[in-house]
Amino acid sequence: MTDYTNLKLSINGHTATLTLNNPSAHTWTMDSLKAFKQLITDLNANDDIYAF
Repeated sequence: MTDYTNLKLSINGHTATLTLNNPSAHTWTMDSLKAFKQLITDLNANDDIYAF
């Protein structure tokens, strides 16, 4: 997987946990929304991830 702007991805077993990592306000930006879209695409393509 790649680095996702302002997002922290943690995978434990078959579960992916996503954390918004944009201190101090932890708000969405255009870059983080693009990264989120890519992350979801990547997770959907990964048959080892059952839940996120």
